[in-house]
Amino acid sequence: MIRVSFERSPKEDALSLEKVLSQITGLEVGGFDFEIKKKSLDARRNKAKFVYTVDVFVNGLDEEKIALRCGGKVLPEEEEYLFPQAKISPKNRPVVAGFGPAGIFAALMLARSGLNPIVLERG
Repeated sequence: MIRVSFERSPKEDALSLEKVLSQITGLEVGGFDFEIKKKSLDARRNKAKFVYTVDVFVNGLDEEKIALRCGGKVLPEEEEYLFPQAKISPKNRPVVAGFGPAGIFAALMLARSGLNPIVLERG
């Protein structure tokens, strides 16, 4: 997987993103897959432009060469995080004090781990 960043003006935004990536990487259209990770608008200095961060997936090709050619970085494949499943008896449930941002997150992570948290809130 190669992460590439580039800029485009809003007028060019109607053009196919795959064609632009083909020009940047030097690969044929359809010879790769891509996923847009981030698209932002930079409107500084009275010149609006879109800034893209795209992951390009090349199958069986030399990623190092392509990354050097287009100024990108080779990244390892992302792995999905799996929450560890806790084995605890129902009488020993965890307690979360408060339901602010940290309390919500703690209760969510405990629930995803298979625990059944008790949330105490004063209000």
